[in-house]
Amino acid sequence: MHIFMVVSEHMVKANIKQSVEPKKVCLCIYMRKFMSYVDCFVAAVPTDNKEKYIKHAETAAELFKENGALEIVENWGDDIPEGEVTSLPIAVQAQENETVVCSWVVWPSKEVRDAGWGAMMEDPRMSPENNPMPFDGKRLIYGGFHTVLKA
Repeated sequence: MHIFMVVSEHMVKANIKQSVEPKKVCLCIYMRKFMSYVDCFVAAVPTDNKEKYIKHAETAAELFKENGALEIVENWGDDIPEGEVTSLPIAVQAQENETVVCSWVVWPSKEVRDAGWGAMMEDPRMSPENNPMPFDGKRLIYGGFHTVLKA
């Protein structure tokens, strides 16, 4: 534990920009401690539902923060090219009257994320009756990712 504290103090003092050569075990502890976990989402939202989507996202963001999320980012598509074989619109089967959105939630760890999602799914504010999804949830694609680089 003492080695971890020394390494982490050095990393913080160096603003995580300086090169540090700790032993591999210390580096693993550092990576686990300071690298985040990210949930990513891509969906096709009816363009006419933009305001409903933002309201839905605001409610969800409040809950994410209450349950440990560090950051929530919602992005409304603007320059999304159509692919011939693969693309974001193809992935979510976007229709002409829909806009592709891309969102992510940053968590301090997978453990915090798992607990946060568990709590959110029990929260009545996330029920379909109280916060209906203004898009087809069957075409939502999502996944959880361990952060490997922050620049």
